[in-house]
Amino acid sequence: AYDFAHALLPCCCCYCCWQGANLVPMNILPTNVTKDMIHDMLDYALESNMNMVRIWGGGMYPVPEVFDYADEKGLLMWMETMFACAPFPRDVAFLENVAEEVTQQVHRLSWHPSIAAWSSNNEVEGSLNWFRESWTNRELFAGDYIALFIDTIRAIIKKVNPSMPFVDCSPSNGAIVDTPEQYVKRWGSDQDPRYGSVHYYPVSIASCWQLYIDIIGQLEVEYAAAHANE
Repeated sequence: AYDFAHALLPCCCCYCCWQGANLVPMNILPTNVTKDMIHDMLDYALESNMNMVRIWGGGMYPVPEVFDYADEKGLLMWMETMFACAPFPRDVAFLENVAEEVTQQVHRLSWHPSIAAWSSNNEVEGSLNWFRESWTNRELFAGDYIALFIDTIRAIIKKVNPSMPFVDCSPSNGAIVDTPEQYVKRWGSDQDPRYGSVHYYPVSIASCWQLYIDIIGQLEVEYAAAHANE
């Protein structure tokens, strides 16, 4: 059995025409996911008037059927590389391993017309504030971040598909400069509603009707009830 509510988490944009959900792994055992389950899940998104699904960077790279069906149905995809919720190193061996992985995935997926944007991670920027080692050595960990997600991953994505929109993190304040030659990240609170995207969780089930009134960010990539028992 599988539950749509567990696999599709809502997201929306207040200032453009994106509305959709986050697709997380549909089963703890990937081989249990069938073609019919994939079709049902994406049909559920379309029937809910969604036009974009975000492939959450804390899961796994989806099988081809996800993108084939999205292409067929005209459903857009926000695709993330699989890095989430923690700082990552930048030693040579690790960066070479990542480069091989991302190169394979970008070549495998970028030809799909459903892919509207690539992002290099989920909540890694925010995680720099979660651990004493990273927030007391900010310059070191920020350098690790740039080396992996911009100098390595973004470079590969732009080499394969130069016109593809790129976001270094979700949530993030985006870039001050974003050209083929240069990407200058806008650092700051990753929950700043003036820029980029935010993840919005101070919502209780009891006050879900206030959701759309409370949302003030440019792009709400995640939101959910923070207090499930209410």
